[in-house]
Amino acid sequence: MTAPFDINLDGVSVRYGDKTVVDQVSLSLKTGELVGLIGPNGAGKTSLLRALLGLAPSTGSITVGNQDLADLHVKQRAKLFAYLAQGGTIHWPLSVESLVALGRLPHMTPWQRLTDDDQDHIERAMQATGVLAFRDRIVTQLSGGERARVLLARALSSKAPFLLADEPAAALDPHYQLEMMALVRDHINAEQGGIVVMHDLNLAQHHCDRLIVIDGGAIVADGTPADVLTDALLADVFSIKAARWSEAGDSFLVPQSLTKA
Repeated sequence: MTAPFDINLDGVSVRYGDKTVVDQVSLSLKTGELVGLIGPNGAGKTSLLRALLGLAPSTGSITVGNQDLADLHVKQRAKLFAYLAQGGTIHWPLSVESLVALGRLPHMTPWQRLTDDDQDHIERAMQATGVLAFRDRIVTQLSGGERARVLLARALSSKAPFLLADEPAAALDPHYQLEMMALVRDHINAEQGGIVVMHDLNLAQHHCDRLIVIDGGAIVADGTPADVLTDALLADVFSIKAARWSEAGDSFLVPQSLTKA
């Protein structure tokens, strides 16, 4: 396959036991755009990402380019999708550079040493995320915002066509939330795309090209932020009313009150 790639989902469902958490989802995603998956808790957003990664059992069809995802080996999938899991937990006391280097594993054979090309991708990823200055520090000793940038650097070093991020700005202070979303936004180009699960609607409307709203496992809206984040949708899906204003050409949205119990 050659970039740009398209991801096509046709009738994709995910079930855990008797419970359907993703219900007959069909959509297309492409490189060059940052897509935000939004919706209430338990709507199926994370399960949809996990289905793309092959981490959740699914039915229906998922194709990338002209290949069926079900036919791809796990290592081939890892070359297509870089994944930022929810929470960003790090268990091992590795150096920053060693952790970022793990992003190159899909491109390596067992016991292979890093090549000059691998090292170049690692350096570029650390430079892009601003972690070069503490490349030798132990990741478990970093702040939450610093760890988030290191994990993003690991994902970027893989050079996968798609970045799948599950709430990358969650649990970060406002400065690091804006920084993290700007870094993700800067990663999107003609050869690379991003799919981001988000709960902050204001961040979503400012950084995403397209929003897909999932409720009850199904897609209820898909379009530009301006078209999707209507008062009617916020009331129907999130049961909220939002305050809106514009400043210097930018629009802002902040949840203000509940519309129903």
